[in-house]
Amino acid sequence: MSQQSHTSTSWIFILDGVLLLGTGPLFVKTVPAGGLFIAFYRMLFGSVLLGIPCLAGRRNRLRVNKGGGEYMWGVLGGLAYSLNIFLWRSVRKYTTATAVTLLDNTAP
Repeated sequence: MSQQSHTSTSWIFILDGVLLLGTGPLFVKTVPAGGLFIAFYRMLFGSVLLGIPCLAGRRNRLRVNKGGGEYMWGVLGGLAYSLNIFLWRSVRKYTTATAVTLLDNTAP
């Protein structure tokens, strides 16, 4: 592939990501469901979609740490993300989707 083709493909993916991030809150606002419900299903689908390649590539991975600490950090990260989605969806009832998304995406 040429450099020009890589650049064009990169811009397409960047614009696609901006479009999805910009319109996502509008679609979520139309769903009559609570924050816990949304957080559960986002985590379920995300776990399945990310778990398949993770488990498939497990055979080729180096065994560096056998203590199991990486799983603890993965679970803690998933719980933190689930809490973030729950709060994002719950707070959306009190303000606009734009304000909630702006605050969520600019938080440190």
